[in-house]
Amino acid sequence: MDMLQTDKWLGNVLDGAFSEDELNGDEAVNGYFDDSGFGSRIAVYNLGSTLVFMAGYAGAFLLMAILQPFKSSSKGVERFSCFLQSVFLWNGIIRFVIQQFQPLLLSSLINLTLQQGDYTSSSLGMKFSYLLSLTTFTLLAFSLFAFTTVLIKGKISDNCLSLSEGLNQNSPQGRFYTPLTLLKWSLLSAILVLLRDYPAQQLQLQYLLSLASSILQITGKPQAQPAEQSISTFNEVITTVYIMSVIGLCGVEDQGMQEWVGYAQVGVIGVTFMVNIGKVVKSVIVESLRQLKRYLKRINKRNSGNKVIQLQAIQTPQPIITQPFFNEQVLDNHTRQSTDFALLKNTMDMRSRATVKFGPEDGLLARHRSRKMLKMMGNK
Repeated sequence: MDMLQTDKWLGNVLDGAFSEDELNGDEAVNGYFDDSGFGSRIAVYNLGSTLVFMAGYAGAFLLMAILQPFKSSSKGVERFSCFLQSVFLWNGIIRFVIQQFQPLLLSSLINLTLQQGDYTSSSLGMKFSYLLSLTTFTLLAFSLFAFTTVLIKGKISDNCLSLSEGLNQNSPQGRFYTPLTLLKWSLLSAILVLLRDYPAQQLQLQYLLSLASSILQITGKPQAQPAEQSISTFNEVITTVYIMSVIGLCGVEDQGMQEWVGYAQVGVIGVTFMVNIGKVVKSVIVESLRQLKRYLKRINKRNSGNKVIQLQAIQTPQPIITQPFFNEQVLDNHTRQSTDFALLKNTMDMRSRATVKFGPEDGLLARHRSRKMLKMMGNK
């Protein structure tokens, strides 16, 4: 799928690099390739969005090389360079190669095998397309070898986790699923391009390749998740059944039977499409529910962590009031007997007020004076 809609604008950008005769003589290999998005024999036209992504990767690598001498002098440059490395290096380039392996290989094979001629007298665009195809084909072959070597060593670093992501590492087919898939795509691309004039041999080899892939898928169980395992097995089996129906259609001469076989093929394609769409919808729903549960869990955890603080009134310290030795009733009885006790009562009142105003130390002094007066009165 051309994500950037390059068929509407990329041709206008590239046409200036080719001669008019080269553009007029350019056409698709056949109608099947044209329907699949390979409407040219020139690689730069067939690549489409992939060419734009390749240019982006090349620009990122060039920028990282330019920033390398300045990393030690600026922390900002160092952070930006580390960001580019995390996006474009190792896992980033591995994912790009895996995702774009088949269109890259098909475009390169078409350009190298069908667009032959004297490139010394060709236009700049034709020379660049041929050089790009040769370089791409070489790098893809090297990538297949490098991926296999990394997996054979057994210990996969964090930089190469894309090679084993989502795969069953307890199964040999699961450990080597990525290079096996790339090898299958390579053989399929070679069959489609190199045997384009031999349709019978194409169908036979495609059937054998699909049958072998289905057997490895069923017996090896390379996917780690049961849902992925089921959908991959379904797709492999349906592909084998479809190729068998095409082979059977070639041997049917009755026109009515050919129509029924054609309807059956359309039904197989429709069922495959609906099953895969259903799988995608289910995955989206399951992932959305998982994210929602995580969000609610974080909210509950945050709420449970909040403590309720109870406000309490601040109690101010009360002044220490020393109780008098004699209450009011005792003092009144004494004043009835002697006027000397009236002076004692006044003295006690003054001592009490002094205690409230000045504190416990002054109250003790007042009690000492009162006791001294009582003793003097007793002597009298």
